[in-house]
Amino acid sequence: ADRGGVALAGLAMLKADEGPDHPKVKAAVAACRSQAALVGRSGIGEHTYSTCICAIFLCELDPLQYRAEIEVLMRGIAVRQTPNGCWSYKVHKYDDTSQSQFGMLAHWAAHDKRFQVSAEQVERALNWFLRVQDVGGGWRYDPTDPTRGQRVRQGQTTPGMTAAGL
Repeated sequence: ADRGGVALAGLAMLKADEGPDHPKVKAAVAACRSQAALVGRSGIGEHTYSTCICAIFLCELDPLQYRAEIEVLMRGIAVRQTPNGCWSYKVHKYDDTSQSQFGMLAHWAAHDKRFQVSAEQVERALNWFLRVQDVGGGWRYDPTDPTRGQRVRQGQTTPGMTAAGL
């Protein structure tokens, strides 16, 4: 399974009040350490989702014990942010509300556990979310970032992406 999926299962166990000795939590620790090692070697993770979920999981589990891994993962997340503020795939073909949501959630989790997060990165992302919000109030998966800075009709928005945008 991909590292992010394993970390998500571990996070679910933590939220269900399972402790660090639960097999899914142990598997998630191993997956997150592996993801951090990959980011440390390459400077960027395989996927925004996996890197973000790993950072969130380790922040929830034990931010002191896994400080080094969280810092590496957060650097990998920073590298994935595009110049306009969103997060997307390695080859940026379109803006991505779903991945941007995960980038912001990782920043939130890290900040909550007293890690230094870049105010400039957060501001760029927040401005992106504001610019790509549909004039009707919702968000779509792959919005168009208006060049004039004024919101435009984005087309089909969805409840899931609107929750991500919010």
